[in-house]
Amino acid sequence: MELQALGANTVKISTKKTTILVNDSSSDKSFIKDGDIVLFSNKTKDSGNKKSRLFISTGGEYEVADVLIVGIPAFPYVEESDHKLSSTIYKLVSDDTSLVIAGDISPELTDSQIEDIGHTDVLILSVGGNGKAPDAAQALKIIKKVDPYIVIPVNYNNDLEEIIKILGLETLETTAKYKLKSTNFVEGQSTKLVILEKS
Repeated sequence: MELQALGANTVKISTKKTTILVNDSSSDKSFIKDGDIVLFSNKTKDSGNKKSRLFISTGGEYEVADVLIVGIPAFPYVEESDHKLSSTIYKLVSDDTSLVIAGDISPELTDSQIEDIGHTDVLILSVGGNGKAPDAAQALKIIKKVDPYIVIPVNYNNDLEEIIKILGLETLETTAKYKLKSTNFVEGQSTKLVILEKS
């Protein structure tokens, strides 16, 4: 899997056989192309762009091309009055690597959610703050529970240095594209940051 950040919470994931677009910012500029798989971390009434191969905004298990996608129901960052699990954490598995995407979710993950997430090589995590998403301190709670090898922060403004300081993790690299390889991860290695520059 190869990862690119397209701004805000939007991430493009490319595998050998397909392209997955996460949280496409369609209200501004849509990045969806014919045949893409489209994932949204929050439920939406949109049934999906006509170009998309598969549109997912809720929990469930899906196997498409060379990717297993598991949607895990989660509470949104700002709890709704009916306390519904209206957000989704996604786990993607391809080529023996596992990627977890946590958008604007509550940092209070349950034991059941942690069990469903399981082993994680890379965690893409919203750290936007501003009352709309977990801030860096709250994101750190999620990181400690998930315990990934790599953390990729998204949805931040111009306060990246402060976010890095709060997270207290060593930055492995800053890059426009990050390729996940199972050989890059060694059991017992400490969690590190990868900063994806906006493409």
